Amino acid sequence: MTEAVEKLWNQQVLEHEAWLRTVVRSRVARPDEVEDVLQSVIADALAFSDRQTEVRAVGPWLYRLAVNAVLQFRRKCGRRRKLHDRIANQSEAVTSSEPLDLVLGDERRELVQSALKGMSGEDVEVLMLKYVHGWSYTQISQHLGLDGYKVANRLRRARMRLRELLLRAGMMEDEV
Repeated sequence: MTEAVEKLWNQQVLEHEAWLRTVVRSRVARPDEVEDVLQSVIADALAFSDRQTEVRAVGPWLYRLAVNAVLQFRRKCGRRRKLHDRIANQSEAVTSSEPLDLVLGDERRELVQSALKGMSGEDVEVLMLKYVHGWSYTQISQHLGLDGYKVANRLRRARMRLRELLLRAGMMEDEV
């Protein structure tokens, strides 16, 4: 695309930002989550300008993009909630004062730490910012100087690498 066409596309997308925020806010409860989803929608819309496909009606297309992003966010939250529940059930055994449970908890921590040592510094940094410090995608993107789309991709790849290393170490069961 030429620079003028790309600039026009970016302007069209950004003109709909306030309206898109309302669409996302009506479906997502927390303000920080609204910002994360909205950032994802705008990043996806702006990334679309690289393609040669023409969008005839920008408003309805952006609406569909926003609704799909909200659905994807809800699925992610559901998966995270199931993961937290599963970890909480496992950690109940670890919090007991039984010697075997304490040893197993130490072994798990050591396996995770050794898996993190086997990962690249970028992967470890993004995982720590998100899951240890609890930063949002916006905070991570500002800290790393990346857009939200790249942060999401980097987190996804880092989680996949960590999962793969933990599977090899025998800490996790392979889920289909």
